[in-house]
Amino acid sequence: MKISTKQYVKAIFELQKDDLDKMIEDLENANSNVLELKNLLENPNYSLSEKRKILSEKNITDRTINLLFVLTKNHSINKIRNISRGLKDLRNKKTGSVEIEITSAYDLTKEYINKLKSSLEEKLNKKVILSVKIDKNLLGGIVLRMGDEMIDNSFKNKLNILKQTLTR
Repeated sequence: MKISTKQYVKAIFELQKDDLDKMIEDLENANSNVLELKNLLENPNYSLSEKRKILSEKNITDRTINLLFVLTKNHSINKIRNISRGLKDLRNKKTGSVEIEITSAYDLTKEYINKLKSSLEEKLNKKVILSVKIDKNLLGGIVLRMGDEMIDNSFKNKLNILKQTLTR
């Protein structure tokens, strides 16, 4: 019987209430190396204890390691990304928070990030969880992403709009 991503998410959310953020972090890290992880977990040359030791050395919790073994056994290791996303969505719904990704051409000061976070929390009337990325291709300005919505206030976008206007 195939287990759906939703079933995994629901079960994990119910069982992992104590340290859900750590599991989400572990799953995101695992997802970034999913091919390497899959090769390790499916490799018959390593014993279960050797695999567990290797994963523990990567600072992955025992519960997440157990989940990875279950996913591998059920041929569902490729669901890591969607499970992580589903867990975040459930957590955010439960806590009344929202995740916003900021992309900037340059490093932003902690002061600027905190002011932006406070301003967003005030406008949205929700707790904001920020993640910050750097993309030198933006040239300047910032891009905010919240779910499917995006506010692109980058110089690159402004130059593209200007270019489109001038070439009409």
